[in-house]
Amino acid sequence: MSMHYCSHDFARWALDTQHMNRIEKSIYLDMRTLVFTGKGIIADLPMLYRHLNAHSNEEKEAVTFLLRDKFKLDKRSNTYKHKEWEQELKNYKYAKRKNSNANSNANSNGQSNANSNESNGASNAERQAKLRNEKKQIKAFLSSKNVDIKGVTSIVKLRELAESNGYSNEKSVTDNAESNATSNGQSNADDNGNNATNPSHNLESKNLESKNLNKKNKTKKNDAIALIDFWNERAGQSVTYKTWKSNIEARLKNFEASEIEKAMLFVINNPWYRENNQVSINNVISSDKRLEDKIQKANQPLYPQQTGNQNANSQSYSNASTTVTRNNADQYYQQALAERNSYQHGQGNSQLVYVA
Repeated sequence: MSMHYCSHDFARWALDTQHMNRIEKSIYLDMRTLVFTGKGIIADLPMLYRHLNAHSNEEKEAVTFLLRDKFKLDKRSNTYKHKEWEQELKNYKYAKRKNSNANSNANSNGQSNANSNESNGASNAERQAKLRNEKKQIKAFLSSKNVDIKGVTSIVKLRELAESNGYSNEKSVTDNAESNATSNGQSNADDNGNNATNPSHNLESKNLESKNLNKKNKTKKNDAIALIDFWNERAGQSVTYKTWKSNIEARLKNFEASEIEKAMLFVINNPWYRENNQVSINNVISSDKRLEDKIQKANQPLYPQQTGNQNANSQSYSNASTTVTRNNADQYYQQALAERNSYQHGQGNSQLVYVA
């Protein structure tokens, strides 16, 4: 199955391709198109070069680099697989099947509602006809009494005028209306009672609710497993789904999978975490607060010379807070600000510091 369109997360793409040159990024995008249109990344390199229009040596070297960096060879299908893109295809197929089932149910329910509306329409038409007939009779009576009814259109006011002038049929008309209302109410009550006492209907409803809940839980589990695989592939680790199941599923209640992946890439690619041996999934998904913090920092600029960046300041302040008392932390913070400013203007030897 091929996808006709897909969403593109620019921030995620930037993090995923920041180590690539322009030729590699262009070919990487063409590879994405091949995967999502169902053609796939074949293992026959000469033919793959043709599919990607890679003719120069530089372009061919870019293809082989990307295969090593982003793909794994599936020997059964003799094609290269990209885990993240394969998961997007699975999600697309699932959503398409779900929409197809929803449309089928909507058509069925629409036909049922149409039949019900036809029945209600007939009942409303009958009531309107009786009301018009009542108005006609009252107006004829009031005219015979020489009562001025010019501009009076409300049935309530017409009834009041008729009653004050001795209209004897008013009560009978009201009684008929009440009788019709009672009859209709009893009919509706009987219908509702039949539905309530229909065990097969209730059982089908419960089964449908249970089925939808199982589908929702299965989707959440698939997303959690995909996130664990994403971490292991990018971080080169072997964390298990069983160990981090509760944390991952708890985060998925309040965050999108793409947001969690962005936070993971931030921790994996950040030099501070690598140099201090802090590339741990725990630093991403241990709590909603920690995950939100990583997502916010992932959206900040990576270099201190960019306007609005607080990464260097935050990291310097954090380091100061762990080595001195709280009273002295502000002094280190101000020193970090001065070092950053001197670095931006080409003065001093301040090192580039990334936020944790």
